[in-house]
Amino acid sequence: FVEVWKGRMRRSPGSTDVMRVIIKKLQGESTDKERHFFTAELEVLKMLPAHANVIRLVGSYTANEPWLMMMELASEGTLQQFLQRHSPGYQQVMISRGEKPIVSMTKRQALTSQKLLALAAQVASGLDHLEKFKLVYYRLRSCKILVAKGGICKLSGFGFPTEIADRNQYESNSLPVRWAAPESLQSNVYNVKTDTWSYGIVAWEILHFGTTPYPTMGPHEVVESVQNGFRMPKPQHCSSELYEILLRCWHTIPEERPSYQEILEVLSHLVVNADIHIDFSSLPDHLLSLDTGDNATF
Repeated sequence: FVEVWKGRMRRSPGSTDVMRVIIKKLQGESTDKERHFFTAELEVLKMLPAHANVIRLVGSYTANEPWLMMMELASEGTLQQFLQRHSPGYQQVMISRGEKPIVSMTKRQALTSQKLLALAAQVASGLDHLEKFKLVYYRLRSCKILVAKGGICKLSGFGFPTEIADRNQYESNSLPVRWAAPESLQSNVYNVKTDTWSYGIVAWEILHFGTTPYPTMGPHEVVESVQNGFRMPKPQHCSSELYEILLRCWHTIPEERPSYQEILEVLSHLVVNADIHIDFSSLPDHLLSLDTGDNATF
């Protein structure tokens, strides 16, 4: 029910100084429910204090239709795209269709072990900020986290728990089960601890450069397996200490899942010897190729 555009916005009325922004536009034929969701998201962004890892609202217009909200532009796209572009096996292929076909292949600099842990810490820091204001994320996954210039993660799409549960029920046909906690799958529950579960999945995505979680399973198999206690195994290039964070996030008992402060404390210790905890010499073959899965959203 919302269209998303890139645009330019004057920094002040009458100014010639403009900034690039993301524009969320409420479609003209939206329902009362959809207008309510749009307004709720806008009000949350207005009340939330600024944080480096949370998207910043820069303006809005609701006097007449179409309703608009303008947010800072995250020039690097989504976290999933950013990870895939900077994976060890990524190559950009350009082919000319003119009379003289030219094939050019360029390779971007891969992310380091330190940067991967920094990305995981940035997401945790943003979620910690949301928790302080009793906010939860809406379907947290790497393809919904934005990345600004310099590789800075920006969270968007969050709200109060009752609002999120209502919205999820409204859009229940597209629940991203690969990132959902068991209690979300079973009872449509959304809170800080279900976010913690999803964070563990996002951390797994970061370690795998944007690969789809549960890569060998379909959505129905994921739901059944998770509810029966299955957890993704330890990545061969990941230390036991780092994997322990993921397992704690995926604890069956929500109260046993770690706080974001605990996660940040552990990550701050691991980053000192990042190359030990993410060993690039042990990367699996599929991360050294162009194939990062089918970018599943369910």
